[in-house]
Amino acid sequence: DPFAYLSVPLPKKQRTLTVYFQSRDPARKPVLYSVPLAVDAAVEDLKLAIGRKTDTKPQNLRVFEAYKSGIHFWYNRGDTLSNVQPTDHIMVCEVLSQQQAGEPVYEVAVLQRCLQPLSRSPITRCTSCQKISPDGSSMKRCTKCFKAGYCNQQCQKKHWPTHKAICKYSPEPIGCPFIISLPQSQATFNRLCQMLEAFARYSVDVFQPPIQKNGPPSSAESSAPSEETPASPTDQEKADEPATPVTQADTEEDKRVEEQESVESEEVTTPREGEPKMAVVHGQPQDPPPERDILPFFLKPCNERGQGKVGPDGERLQDQGPSPLDLSGLTYLAMDWRNNEKSKNYVLVQSKQLECEEDESVHSTPTSDGPITLQQCLQLFTEPETLAPEEAWYCPGCKQHREATKQMSLWRLPHTLIIQLKRFSFRNLIWRDKITKMVQFPISGLDMSGYCGSESHPGDTPPIYDLYATVDHHGGLLGGHYTAYAQLPDASGSSNAIGWRLFDDSHVRAVHETEVVRPSAYLLFYRRRGADVYACSPEKPLETNSKAEVEGTTTQENAEDQEMVTPASASSSSEAQENMSDEDEDEEVPIYEKPLQCTDLDEVD
Repeated sequence: DPFAYLSVPLPKKQRTLTVYFQSRDPARKPVLYSVPLAVDAAVEDLKLAIGRKTDTKPQNLRVFEAYKSGIHFWYNRGDTLSNVQPTDHIMVCEVLSQQQAGEPVYEVAVLQRCLQPLSRSPITRCTSCQKISPDGSSMKRCTKCFKAGYCNQQCQKKHWPTHKAICKYSPEPIGCPFIISLPQSQATFNRLCQMLEAFARYSVDVFQPPIQKNGPPSSAESSAPSEETPASPTDQEKADEPATPVTQADTEEDKRVEEQESVESEEVTTPREGEPKMAVVHGQPQDPPPERDILPFFLKPCNERGQGKVGPDGERLQDQGPSPLDLSGLTYLAMDWRNNEKSKNYVLVQSKQLECEEDESVHSTPTSDGPITLQQCLQLFTEPETLAPEEAWYCPGCKQHREATKQMSLWRLPHTLIIQLKRFSFRNLIWRDKITKMVQFPISGLDMSGYCGSESHPGDTPPIYDLYATVDHHGGLLGGHYTAYAQLPDASGSSNAIGWRLFDDSHVRAVHETEVVRPSAYLLFYRRRGADVYACSPEKPLETNSKAEVEGTTTQENAEDQEMVTPASASSSSEAQENMSDEDEDEEVPIYEKPLQCTDLDEVD
């Protein structure tokens, strides 16, 4: 074609989102990125931006918001990011795809919990009698729910019928949630635990206390108040009662029963299988070696709120040796840290700020809301676009609709390039707007080689374009006015040599080229450098004389708005054509050797 018409979008108003990227490789630290996105960007735009930065495929990324050590919201396909606040903790996790693994893949979201609350606010008022501690010290807590405090055992027994229904401890979430993915053939218990512990170390600190030998309790243990299981009216109630605070006069048997019952609940039970036995060396009992075979956490299925499941689906995962685990029905998994001080081989855990590396984009100055360049518009025109679900691509091979991307590119570059700046924004039937931002476009030397899809051959001239005209729109959607800037080529027709003119209805005046680049520019007309002005294309010139070009140009200019032509201006055009015809009888002169008499036109107007 002799010309190409490109309708290019304008970059929308942007803002910067701070997100954490977690690779599927647990050995790699999370990376903090600052991603500039449009204010109405969707989650697909975020995935594309992170995919370009991390060299990952957008379909292998999962996005969610972490809040209070849990997953607050999943961002699925089509969800907008307009409600994301600067303080929100957005996680972008990479997962292993089935194509990469060559087999089915398990994908599980992991939430970390601790079996005993990390911080206990003091309880100074008895839950039963409502008396305040005289010295301001904390009451003795119920060791099952840690929520109630009592003066003594009598208050606990009196309050037990009321407290029994709500006496249940829910593990406290800690750390930052994450996603693991691994092939089904490699989903062994040991492999799963290794991945979990590697990912968890970025958001929690774990300390293994030194193992104490059998003997008298330490000073810390002796100074701490002891706890026991209270008496209950019936044997059935006694079996269900939690351990409650008592005095130091308790027997060793009561303490043993208390230790057993304090971890009796469904979510706090400590498994006995696999715990090391006391070793006997030379007749003396010895402690087991330091934590080697006992994991510092348990694995238990849970729901999206971090609550442990009950029944057969809620059983803790057990080590099955080299046999892979069946995780097909598992979506969420709780990683319960053994921080109960009464259990053997416990650990001390605490949450910490997510340990990560910072990308250079975090420290770079955010782009200001300044002028837009034509190169940015062309880049938006040629960048890949993820199709919406309703526009999914139908694969002729598998006969199914597949997720796909669409990308526009220029295959051949024409003689004349017309670029429309899409300044009119249509959000819906009610909300419409015009973008009046300044777009910086080059008057000469527009290089289009980076936007052409075809291969260039040796000897081909580079696709460099020079501006020769613009059309400006003034006003809004309901009404406006059009003006134009243009310049004429020289006699040879190979370059734009004659100065710029402003065409405003019947007013024409000479202007400097610095006035051409304006915020009102709407259409841009570029001509390929070195191309023949009088040809439709470099290979096929127009076979018309100069007079025919004058008449065609005059007709085309007056076709859209004939009422703007005054009789005086029409007569001036006729006289000019007659004079040109008389001169053509002697010698054919190119039309542009006789420049337009702008002053005469102004006088006519």
